[in-house]
Amino acid sequence: MTPHGGLQDFHQLMRHRIMDILLVASPYDSFVLEEAGQIGERVMGEFRNLDLHYGPGLTTVSTGGEALDLVREPSRFNLIISGLSLGDMNGAELARRVSALGLGIPVVLLAFDAREVKTFAAHNDLSAIEKVFLWQGDARILLAIVKYVEDRRNVVYDTRTMGVQVILVIEDNVRYYSSFLPVIYAELLQHSRRLVSEAVNVSDKIMRMRARPKILLCSSYEEAWDAFTRFQDDVLGVISDIEFPADGEHSATAGLDIARRVRAEWPDVPVLLQSSNPAHAATAAELGATFLLKGSATLLADLRRFMIDYFGFGDFMFRRPNGAVVGSAHDLKSLEEWIGAAPADSIAYHGARNHFSSWLKARTEFALADELRPRKVSEFPDPEGMRTWLIETIARYRRARSLGELPDRDLVREDRAGLDRRQGARARVRAPPDLRGPAARGVRGRADLRAVGRRARDRRVRPLPRGQRPAQLRAPQLG
Repeated sequence: MTPHGGLQDFHQLMRHRIMDILLVASPYDSFVLEEAGQIGERVMGEFRNLDLHYGPGLTTVSTGGEALDLVREPSRFNLIISGLSLGDMNGAELARRVSALGLGIPVVLLAFDAREVKTFAAHNDLSAIEKVFLWQGDARILLAIVKYVEDRRNVVYDTRTMGVQVILVIEDNVRYYSSFLPVIYAELLQHSRRLVSEAVNVSDKIMRMRARPKILLCSSYEEAWDAFTRFQDDVLGVISDIEFPADGEHSATAGLDIARRVRAEWPDVPVLLQSSNPAHAATAAELGATFLLKGSATLLADLRRFMIDYFGFGDFMFRRPNGAVVGSAHDLKSLEEWIGAAPADSIAYHGARNHFSSWLKARTEFALADELRPRKVSEFPDPEGMRTWLIETIARYRRARSLGELPDRDLVREDRAGLDRRQGARARVRAPPDLRGPAARGVRGRADLRAVGRRARDRRVRPLPRGQRPAQLRAPQLG
């Protein structure tokens, strides 16, 4: 595996970002969107709720002709979201005309009826369309569209440069993926916010936000397998439907076939299979995959729980081979501590399945994960040997981070045990007398305190007497 870049390369991540959206919606579509609230404010609200440092601008027009006029000008738009029918043309024709201009602006269609999508696809060429999504009353779909487009354009560079992780979502039903993606992205971005609290400086903060896992949405067997083979070293997990096209035809077992091949080549990659047919649950279990029933009232909540448990978005749960939980770690320090305290069979269980490196990658600790992942349990004489090596490796990584990066003052969280060990060897830096508190300066009574106050007032800059003007400042002579 090629070593990935360090923290200094974070600014290269997410080079393609959506900053201005052109929304092309008929009067009826605009009415439907506004029924859900001021759509521009809703979009910005979703970005603010997730503490994102930027939010795209939103410009709305009602016809394809108006949209083409705008993009022909020196265009600032880098995403067009269009309804299916625009009065003067449809969304597919708009996409073809935009593509013919050679501007490279992706066009996404936003429909309001799943049946209308099927009819539209049957009668129109969608080759110029980036993707079709379905509005279901949740404004987060617009955030998901933005992130979906960004991820497709950034995934190759970000995985090669930093080892950013990839979540493969395989679903051909517009209603389901339009429901899943907002939930998945919301959880991803919340996870990134949690990681920011562990950042050692501003650069580390930004890197942890930009290095979140990327989502690749696929709709056929061939597209999904091509994506998996291209990014297999960095696949965090697979979320797949069971029935979708393969070889150009509907397949009732395509998802099972994908899961079987993934588990054969990368047995530590978590796989979630979904279907409206409960009979597939037994086969999914045989493949070592988690199964969710479509149509369940708890489907989206169960999806979120799967991501937390299997994608490393929550605490690292130390388990024994029988599944019993013996402890949990929420950061590198507690991970190091629990590796030292967990039973030997727990260390061997997680080490054999690459659970440590997968959790670290999900937390953007790519360099440490790359060091851990190649090592196999069989390379050590016993689990205790692996335990010792893990503790030493993590401790060395933590020391390197603390020495190589200067933390922001408000983010420093001093390790108390380490502080106690260093107090005898470090000279205490004392503040100048004028900056210390009264007790530190030997001030004991009210009289002393008043004297300190008088001396401080005497040092202040006093106003000039009435009518007196300050001397003119002479400008510096240049050259």
